[in-house]
Amino acid sequence: MGVSLLGVADGGKKLRWDAFDVYRVSAGGEIMTQAGAFTPPWIRRSEGHMGESPHSIPTAPGRLPLVGHLPGLSRDLLGFITALREAAEHGLVRVYVGTTPMYVVTAYEPADDILAARTHALGVGRMFRQLGPLIGDSLATLEGPAHLRRRLIHPPFRAGEIPGYAGAITRLARDLSGSFKPREPVRVDRALYRLTLTATAEALFSVGLAGPVVAEVDRSLPVVTNGVALRAFLPRGFERLPLPLNRRYDLAVRRLRHAIQSAIDQHRAASPTSRNLLSALQENRDPDSGEGLTDGQIRDEIITIMLAGTDTPASVLSWTLYELARHPEVEHRLHAELDTVLAGRPAEISDVARLPYTGQVLTEANRLYSALLLMRATATPTTLAGERLPPGTDILLSPYVIHRDPRFFDDRFDPGRWEPGRAHHIPRKAYLPFGAGPHKCIGDALAWAELVIVLATLCSRWRLRLAPGHPVTAVPSVVPRPDNLLMIPEPRT
Repeated sequence: MGVSLLGVADGGKKLRWDAFDVYRVSAGGEIMTQAGAFTPPWIRRSEGHMGESPHSIPTAPGRLPLVGHLPGLSRDLLGFITALREAAEHGLVRVYVGTTPMYVVTAYEPADDILAARTHALGVGRMFRQLGPLIGDSLATLEGPAHLRRRLIHPPFRAGEIPGYAGAITRLARDLSGSFKPREPVRVDRALYRLTLTATAEALFSVGLAGPVVAEVDRSLPVVTNGVALRAFLPRGFERLPLPLNRRYDLAVRRLRHAIQSAIDQHRAASPTSRNLLSALQENRDPDSGEGLTDGQIRDEIITIMLAGTDTPASVLSWTLYELARHPEVEHRLHAELDTVLAGRPAEISDVARLPYTGQVLTEANRLYSALLLMRATATPTTLAGERLPPGTDILLSPYVIHRDPRFFDDRFDPGRWEPGRAHHIPRKAYLPFGAGPHKCIGDALAWAELVIVLATLCSRWRLRLAPGHPVTAVPSVVPRPDNLLMIPEPRT
């Protein structure tokens, strides 16, 4: 009986999954597909044994010959990652993708060491390498001195610039709230995805150019975000196999890059007078050298901003509404704050600092539903917990697990834990909503303003109830997202 990439093959039959078209792996390590047999590069005969060298970092249970932990990862990625905390020692555990080890960080102490103290020894990990064909040489993938590009990109994201983009967010949130009809079910996850996508596109381009970009990103970005989260745990070389999954992914990448480049070209030809992020990126110059971004660099940064500014805020907002529907006492306190501050009007940028409990609600939702993985790779020989790691070793930090550390957090949805009188016992670095170190999210201030404005605008007017008979599950992605979040709006007045 062969071993499948995603489980145990049933008598040699092909296994089909929604996200994959996967074929069996023979005992000799060949992948059998419709295109023929392949011996993938991650199968190294000399490393096929199950012996364990006496290292200080433990190996997660469930490792199998040749495929390592792939069966467990494929059956339940979220469950597998969450369970790694129990197998870890001092916040570190080893997993195997095929015969290649990866090191997963499940506690904030080693995470802080890796993200801050060891930046000189670490580069980006395989998730961003998998995104390379899409985002090119953007800020997210740059390493070492090249990361100085950050100061060319940062100015339009400074706090003083945020009000210039917030007007579109307020308008879109108001329009979405106005589109709800009492007791008519709404796919809230889809509606919020469309809102954050449109808000990001309008911040980047003029309103007229945003439409075609929104249409293509709406079609192709989910293929990329779903695919990259799964590819991160598949062995090197998998993306080169002639499988339908890879063809869909590659096609989505080509479509996205073409749509963004077309919008950039049209923007330049139109010479719009309105201020937007694209104009700022085209105009900014390094204060020392006087150099600006090349056209290719601008394209890559725009694509990265679209990727980061769409999926994650939509997921956080969706999960926040989901948790509010399950915790009426939290919802009641949120409504009280909104009634006092907004008095029934849509939220604006000036309200963000005046809604502290709204911020606590979002902080708690972002804690529970944060990035599944932040990936780094050793750029030089590195010692981690007494173990010598060669260059190119992948290190995976999981905010999703770190934010569930029982030393600091219980399993409840409890926004009150972020009140000043209670939050002091939570180490500052135990909460990583926007990452840390040189690859920290550059648009965190804009993202936070968007979260507060949208949530406040919707909840000041509506109570959103979970539709009966429609269970909600978490789908693994860059940030786990709710699948089919159907909710019923009820007017508050």
